[in-house]
Amino acid sequence: TTPDGFDVDGVRAIHNCEEGNVAPGVVADFTESRLSSMPNPSDGRSTVTFNVSQTAQTTLDVYDMSGRNVSTLFTQVAQENQEYRISFEGAYLPIGVYIFRLTSGNDAIVSKFMIAR
Repeated sequence: TTPDGFDVDGVRAIHNCEEGNVAPGVVADFTESRLSSMPNPSDGRSTVTFNVSQTAQTTLDVYDMSGRNVSTLFTQVAQENQEYRISFEGAYLPIGVYIFRLTSGNDAIVSKFMIAR
């Protein structure tokens, strides 16, 4: 994040919200869903790791930069705070930038990755 508290990608913005800096009587939930992939850039093969903040129907999709869904990697109920690792075989895709999109309950997270050979 940047010093003003906003995420550089604009994916998630939390301003002036730090653990321990919550008004009296307010219960704050700092558990959040996470999404990452390794390696990045890759030759097309990568491992996507994610967890969700609450048990919910979850979908992990891959999109190209034109917004076309090129693959759905996961579509089932994901358990809260359990780490999931999904192998992605994208060697058939052309070189370029792609997006992993994780949708779970009311959360949606995107993560960019590059295929470079």
